[in-house]
Amino acid sequence: YTPSSVFTVHSENILGGEPGPEPEPEPEPEPEPEPEPEPEPEPGEYQDISVPFTYDGAGDLYWRTTTLGQYINSWNLQTLTINGVDFTNQWAPADQWPWGNNLPAKQNGYYYIHYVGNYRWSHFEAKT
Repeated sequence: YTPSSVFTVHSENILGGEPGPEPEPEPEPEPEPEPEPEPEPEPGEYQDISVPFTYDGAGDLYWRTTTLGQYINSWNLQTLTINGVDFTNQWAPADQWPWGNNLPAKQNGYYYIHYVGNYRWSHFEAKT
């Protein structure tokens, strides 16, 4: 004899009573997160600058440049954003730094800088 000739599988409830609970469906896998969009430059009229560049003073200013040299530095600022990323009161290696940097990607070939300084000793520099 073969085992299949002895056992028959029945799909009905042969023990009687109420049928058991339905098995829980498999949870749907979570979708992959959407990649974060590139930050948009702050609105404003941008003045072209060239590096090396230094500015000291109060103001709400907008600059753009194709390079930031070897490093940027700022102090006593309320805001400094580069292509929408906050670099307020920080030193950071720039695009000519030989060991890499953490600048956002250029947008339309430029770094867009938004500077807000409240004091005459507020400061931003981009140096080669």
